Amino acid sequence: MEQGLNLWALAEKQIAILKSFCPSIAEHHRQRFAELGFREGEPVKCIQRTPLGAPRIFEVGSTVYSLSKEDAIRIFLLPQT
Repeated sequence: MEQGLNLWALAEKQIAILKSFCPSIAEHHRQRFAELGFREGEPVKCIQRTPLGAPRIFEVGSTVYSLSKEDAIRIFLLPQT
């Protein structure tokens, strides 16, 4: 299901608003993301895009996380205007 911009596609230094999670993501993963601050309506910033598919660095609130492509493609965003 196409949801538009996902977290993995976010450009370095770009900020977007978390829109939703992939419907197929397990509830315990969704809950864990929420515990880490990945909640609908929260701004997310790409801090660093690493080469060769390595995990990328994202900022949510005042915390920085490294996420794999497998996780990041399941988080959908709205571009910040």
